[in-house]
Amino acid sequence: MKKKSNNVFLSKIKYNEVLKGVKRLKSETKLRPNDYKLLKRYDIINVSNIDKLIVLVTDSNTIKYYDYKEELYKIVHDVHLQTGHRGRNQREHELNAKYKNITRECLMIYLNLYELCQRKGKTEKKTSC
Repeated sequence: MKKKSNNVFLSKIKYNEVLKGVKRLKSETKLRPNDYKLLKRYDIINVSNIDKLIVLVTDSNTIKYYDYKEELYKIVHDVHLQTGHRGRNQREHELNAKYKNITRECLMIYLNLYELCQRKGKTEKKTSC
């Protein structure tokens, strides 16, 4: 299934384009209508001298990061190990607290590919003789 161009899965190139665009727009005084759309969706935070794309912070002061799709597997894998191989809902809760663009679809793909958990779920049934 092909994703639409406005989806949450950003390639590293698109991520960097959006990051540069938001940075540029924050310093400009004259904005076009599409610029406001971009600024309502994204913001930038500097973490250890690295600019990161985040959801525009509103009242809750909760920072949710966007990450590019090449990093999603590593993030999901790390959270999977940190949560001790618990269920999908536990991981989904942990990831949704920190990241904006990691979906249930990402988690399901990860679980279907992760061999250790696939073997753990397939226990042999005893047959009676």
